Amino acid sequence: MPSDRQFDIISTNRSLTRKAKNQRRLLDQFTNRWRTEYLLSLRETSRVLHGTEKETIAVGDVVVLKNDSTPRMFWKLARVKELIKSQDGVIRAAKICVVNSGKGRVIELRRPIQHLIPLELKLSPDTENDVFPAVESAPKEEESTRQRPRRTAAVAGELLRKGMR
Repeated sequence: MPSDRQFDIISTNRSLTRKAKNQRRLLDQFTNRWRTEYLLSLRETSRVLHGTEKETIAVGDVVVLKNDSTPRMFWKLARVKELIKSQDGVIRAAKICVVNSGKGRVIELRRPIQHLIPLELKLSPDTENDVFPAVESAPKEEESTRQRPRRTAAVAGELLRKGMR
């Protein structure tokens, strides 16, 4: 004979809602702490250890791309492809590869060193092509402006409307 203990409700709507709110609160706390403490400490640690950010960035480094128009949490990750020296021999800019969030393509940009915050990791040479495919393999802008294929019936209908048929 089954006892009443077997049919006890383990969780109720109220307890599940409370657990979901608690998890959401923990996630928000983590996100805020990561945004305010970790990203700032990366920049400060980099300056303390190496004097300035300009000396720490090397080709192949993974960096956070500083953008004043977006919140720090949404800054993009990029990989340094090439360092650009000025006429006085000081590295002042870098060519970086960033994945376009809208289309998923790799874009090559030129940004000043002050806008690049190095992360605590480096990209190994053997995984370089797996993470960021070659920029040359990305479709050219001319190819992306082509019109998409249309059905024959749609073309015929458009010609009828224009009175060309």
